[in-house]
Amino acid sequence: MRPDSLKLLSLKARVTLGTLLVLLVSVGLIGAFATSHLRSDLEQELGAQQLAAVSLLAAQIDQGMGERLGTLEAVASQIQPSMLADAAAMQQYLASRPRLMQMFNSGFFVARADGTVIADFPVSANRLGTNVRQNDFMVQVLASGKPTVGRAEPGSSPPAPILPLAAPIRDAQGHVAGALVSMVDLGKPNFLIRITNSAYGKSGG
Repeated sequence: MRPDSLKLLSLKARVTLGTLLVLLVSVGLIGAFATSHLRSDLEQELGAQQLAAVSLLAAQIDQGMGERLGTLEAVASQIQPSMLADAAAMQQYLASRPRLMQMFNSGFFVARADGTVIADFPVSANRLGTNVRQNDFMVQVLASGKPTVGRAEPGSSPPAPILPLAAPIRDAQGHVAGALVSMVDLGKPNFLIRITNSAYGKSGG
């Protein structure tokens, strides 16, 4: 083969190889871009799904809390001011409210504005005579005059968190004279169990 033919073949080979290299690089770049774009779209889609799931759970928790605070406020509004001075009458009033026991698995009690617990149900909870004036739920309900959810604190037996909810009791002038306080033991079956036991996807929460 003549030298000029070899040069021509070599030139064609270089052009072919160069074209192939450009093609391979282009395919690689397009593939990388497509993968990145797909990953971004997938992350956004998964993020939207997770946000929707969390929003649904938050709405369920809010509804459950709202129902319980509403019930607690309704029961507290029926407490006559004179009952705060009659521990026996108050105790009888609490015992006649089984609906509260269905909603609050760790019982409920009434405390005067000075924080002294004057009625408790069930009495086995041994809260009578104790003072809750410094507890955050009592501080909040006395200051705001509105139903409130306190900070969950460790229980004693078993040591599971106890979530307090409180509603104001008013005197004849409309001033806060005490509070009806309920307790939800998060270590026992409660309205949050169905939500906290819900798994997200196959691997967990």
